[in-house]
Amino acid sequence: MFFHDGDVLEVCDVQEGGLRAWGAGSRSESSGNHRAQAEDDDGSNPPGRCEFKNVDIPEGKTVAIEACLKDGADGT
Repeated sequence: MFFHDGDVLEVCDVQEGGLRAWGAGSRSESSGNHRAQAEDDDGSNPPGRCEFKNVDIPEGKTVAIEACLKDGADGT
């Protein structure tokens, strides 16, 4: 979710099955690369469970978003 002052990276596990939801957002600037990630730690949370990471993305910046499901404790 993007807001004028402070943003939220939200990753939700919407299915049963033991897989873990994972997501990341990243951007590059002259000051360096910035990355935030959030994930369901163990895949046993009920469907609809969300994890949040507070971030602040300046307006007008390009952000790359990645999302995937991970299987197992190491998340392959």
